[in-house]
Parts: sequence; structure tokens; C-alpha cells
Amino acid sequence: MICYECQQASKRRDAVALCHHCSAALCPEHAVVLSDPVTTQYPVCKTLVLPLRARLFLCGTCREALRQKFDNYREETTVPGVTARVQEEHAVSA
Repeated sequence: MICYECQQASKRRDAVALCHHCSAALCPEHAVVLSDPVTTQYPVCKTLVLPLRARLFLCGTCREALRQKFDNYREETTVPGVTARVQEEHAVSA
């Protein structure tokens, strides 16, 4: 199997791992190795983190996508009347 990232750059390197998230084949240069905590539920509603961690391979694209924070993502909505009302409320409170 050939590394997906290398193939996109017109190179040919053997893959040694698969991305845990998107399953792209990765060479040692493009594979990001992380340690993933292993958890269990005990007794009913308590999450317990076990002492040993699992190995997790990610490609650079998935690593960056999973790193982003939801708070940094803002999408403009164009619902008539709502945007203007929110802006007015913000102006009054400031």
C-alpha cells in the first residue's frame, strides 16, 4: 500500500499505518502517533480512565480537524429579523 499524502505529492512511499479517523494509508513521515486514554464505565455513571493508553495514528489533516475548538467556529446565519435583533440587544447591553 502507498502513502496517500506522498501519492498526492507524486512520490511513492510504502505505508506503515492507517489514519484512525479517515483510514488513509500513511508512511512514517506523515503518520502522527498519539496516545489515547482508555476509559470504562464504573459502576454506572462514573467514567474511569485506565492506566494504560492505546496507540492512535492520525494523518495531519484529521489531527488538525480534531484539534479545532467549537468556540472558534462561527457561522453567519441570515435569518430575516433575527440578526438585526441580536445586534440591537448587543448594542443595548454594551
